Amino acid sequence: MGGLGKTTFARLVCQEVIEGKKLFDLKIWVCVSDHFDYGRILGEMLQTLDGSMGGVTNLDAILGHLTKALEGKKFLLVLDDVWNNEPERWNELKTCLIRIIRNNGNAILVTTRTEEVASIVESSTHYRYKLGGLCHDACWSIMKERALIGKVNAYSPSNENMIFILTLIYLELSR
Repeated sequence: MGGLGKTTFARLVCQEVIEGKKLFDLKIWVCVSDHFDYGRILGEMLQTLDGSMGGVTNLDAILGHLTKALEGKKFLLVLDDVWNNEPERWNELKTCLIRIIRNNGNAILVTTRTEEVASIVESSTHYRYKLGGLCHDACWSIMKERALIGKVNAYSPSNENMIFILTLIYLELSR
């Protein structure tokens, strides 16, 4: 399901493992969406590492540059918002990644909306994390907080109409 905070959660994980615990030297982030093209993904990886390499389209050249740029480094590759559910496409990308990875300790974090995609890309079910929706109380609390920011007395009679409208919106969203 969209809008659960998968991308935000992935950013927090990156922040923790790269800046906090320093488990990786590099973070490479690629927003995949519904256009799963392993050449484009590898090209975006290269461009993340070296902005001047954005025009390289030859797959062998991309792989060569990635191999050189990643040599001796541990990296976290984030493939955000993956929709592709064709195992062959994933295997093509995986084959290319295996060619450029020279050391152990690298990781790939994938965000997706579907269990099917998670099953295709995962190496172990022990590492899958499924986000759930917010409970009703948390959702209501966030809505009130955001809508009433800066109000001196959020529950004054002058805000009753806004709270009524918020309640209607909340009830519609929570169906």
